[in-house]
Amino acid sequence: MPKKSVKVDDTVFRAKLVKLARKVGVNEKKFVREQAGFLAREIARYTPPYASHPKGASLKMGTAKDFKTGKNAILNDLLIICQVRKTKTINWAIREFKGGPIYYKNKRIAPGVLKDIGELARWHKKNKGSKGRTKMLPDIDKPFVKTTVFNKYKKFLFSEVGSSKAAFAKAALALGSKGSIPLPIQKNLSGASGSGSMRKRSKGFIGFVSGRAKGLYHVRSGMLKEIKRNRLIKAHKRLGFITRKLVREANRS
Repeated sequence: MPKKSVKVDDTVFRAKLVKLARKVGVNEKKFVREQAGFLAREIARYTPPYASHPKGASLKMGTAKDFKTGKNAILNDLLIICQVRKTKTINWAIREFKGGPIYYKNKRIAPGVLKDIGELARWHKKNKGSKGRTKMLPDIDKPFVKTTVFNKYKKFLFSEVGSSKAAFAKAALALGSKGSIPLPIQKNLSGASGSGSMRKRSKGFIGFVSGRAKGLYHVRSGMLKEIKRNRLIKAHKRLGFITRKLVREANRS
């Protein structure tokens, strides 16, 4: 599945953040950076996998249930394109049918054997659609694969669960955003493609967030509006907290 990009540089969203910051006289650059970092964390949360569709604004990028959902999806995808068999059965199929279609009692039961991880990976890719969905095959079109080969490939794919979220976790870190990052995301940070930056323009500071990863169709299809709307609501509340804090500090001085 090709990687897709998401760039968050909405003019209206940025203008509202600057307006909010100036309204109460807080440090504009610091506030915009903070909110851009929070936005990156929220996009990570809305990026698959997730156990249920995220709602509202939260800085939690993912839960154990979310990552378990991702692993279960991988397992289900593999099981609809191949048949897992023990070594004895695989050896019989190779010996009797020389890598060709496999028959039992004069009926075809499989198109052949996937002998190694490379063949399984290529078969998996071949049966994925443009949006990464794996098509279900009838049993007679599902090749045999040895249990050990299946488990090794499955383990590799499991290690990539959280890699899409990692793109925006990396953007959040670049903006100095603090907060816990789940282990599956941490393990994929080094290979993630994400960035966050601040720029000074004539109308004020701007925070940029971008990420490139698999599985971003959900985020691209109008969901950014919902995420940014939720962040603006939280930004209002954050400014209220900051204002009350400034008032308390002024009263103590």
